[in-house]
Amino acid sequence: MPAWVLNWLTKLRSSLWFIPSCMTIAAIFLSLAVPYLDEFFSPEKIDSLRWLSNMGPEGAMTLLSTIAGSMITIAGVVFSISIVALTLASGQFGPRLLGNFMRDRGNQIVLGTFVATFLYCLLVLRTIHLNPAHEYTPYWGTLVGLLLAMCSLGVLIYFMHHIAVSIQAPNLIAAVYGELEEDLTRLFPERLGLADENEANKTLIPSIMSRIEKEGMEIKAEVGGYLQAIENDGLMDIAHEQNLVIFLHYRPGHFITKGASLAKVLALGPMTDVVSQHINKQMICGTNRTQEQDIEFSVLQLVEMAVRALSPGINDPFTCINCIDHLSAILCQLCQREFPSPFRYDRDGVLRIIAPPVTFEGVVNAAFHQIRQHGKGNVAVIICLLDGLGRMGENVERNEDREAVLRHVEMVQRASRESLQQEIDLEAVEDRCRQVMALLNNRVNRSFLLMDKMSNILR
Repeated sequence: MPAWVLNWLTKLRSSLWFIPSCMTIAAIFLSLAVPYLDEFFSPEKIDSLRWLSNMGPEGAMTLLSTIAGSMITIAGVVFSISIVALTLASGQFGPRLLGNFMRDRGNQIVLGTFVATFLYCLLVLRTIHLNPAHEYTPYWGTLVGLLLAMCSLGVLIYFMHHIAVSIQAPNLIAAVYGELEEDLTRLFPERLGLADENEANKTLIPSIMSRIEKEGMEIKAEVGGYLQAIENDGLMDIAHEQNLVIFLHYRPGHFITKGASLAKVLALGPMTDVVSQHINKQMICGTNRTQEQDIEFSVLQLVEMAVRALSPGINDPFTCINCIDHLSAILCQLCQREFPSPFRYDRDGVLRIIAPPVTFEGVVNAAFHQIRQHGKGNVAVIICLLDGLGRMGENVERNEDREAVLRHVEMVQRASRESLQQEIDLEAVEDRCRQVMALLNNRVNRSFLLMDKMSNILR
C-alpha cells in the first residue's frame, strides 16, 4: 500500500468525525427509505404491528421529538465524558496517548449512534402531516426511530463500561502493545527495494559512498516537521528513471527543518532539474510522529507511561513494571526479525538508495535508557529491567544484538551501584546481573539458573 494512502487512512482512523459522519449519512438514507415501507407494507395489514397503526400523527410527532431531544442531550453528555477521560489520561499517561483514545472504534461508534439517531428523528418528523385532508403518519419511520432509541440506550450502557475500562493503566498498556505488535508484523521484515544478494555489489559500496561525499548534490527540504513516512516505491522509481543514487539523511520519526539537507544525490547519467521537487514529494511530513513507518513511536509511548509512573507526583512503580514487561516482550520478537538493509537495489541489481538504518540496538536504547535513568533508585524497577533483558537474552540470535543487551545490563549494574544505599538491595541486583550475564555470555537456559537459585536457597 502506498505510504500516502496509509498516512491518509491513519489520519482518518484517528479522527472523531469520520465514523460518526458515515453513520449520519446512513441515517439520512434510512429516513428517505422508510416512507416506502408504509406504502408497500402497511402496519394495518400485519397483525403483530397493528398497535402501531393506532398511533396518530400527534403521537408519532411526540415520540420522535422526545427521542430526538434525548439523543442530542445524551450526545452532549457523552462528548463531555470523553473530554474528561481524555484530560485525565493526558495528565497521567501523557498527551501522545490521546491518539489511542481517538482511534478507539467504540468511542467513535457511540458518538455516531447518538448523532445519527437524532438526525434520523428530525428528518422523519418533517414527513408528518397534521392536516386532516392530507394526514400522514410515518408508522415504519416511528418504529425504526423507537428501535434506534433502544439501541442507543444499550450503546450508552456499553460506553459507560468501556470508558471506565479503557482509562485503566493495564488495559491502556495492553492496547498500545497490541498496536506495537501490528506495527512489528507490518514493518519487519519490510522489503524496501531488492536485497543485496550479490556479494560483488558490496565491494562497490565504499567507492559509491566516497563519490556521494565528493560529487553529491544537496537536496533541500521544502517543508519542515516530523518525517511521518517515505514513499519508498516512488523514490526507487525516481532513482531508477533518472539513474541516481540517493543518500537519505533522515528516516521516519526524525524532525526535519525547512531548508535542511534532506538527501544527497549522485547522478550516474544526465539529471533533470526537477529531481529535487520529485524527491521532496516522496517525503510525507507532519506536525507529529506517527506509527506508519516508525517502530520507535509506539515504543516511546510505553516509555512515556513508564517514566511518568516513576515521577514523584504519581509514584506508581507497578505501572512502570507493566510497561517494562510489555517492552521486553516486543523486543523479544524484534530480535528474531530481519531488519531492512540500508542499501536498497532496483530490479536490475543497481544500488539506488542508501537510507539511515533502523537497528535493534537503537530500539533497545529508546526503550530502556530513560526508564533506567529515572528508575535507578527503585529496586523493583531495576530487577524488572534485568528480567526483561534476560528474556531478550534467551531470544537474541545475532551477536551484535547480544552485545547491545549486555551493554544495557552493565549500565543497569553501574547505575544501581551508584544509587542503591542498602547492601541487601545491591546484593539482590548484583545477583540478578550475574544471572543475566551468564545467560548472555554462555547461553545458559533460564530454567537451569532458576534451579540453581532454588538449590542455593535450600542449602
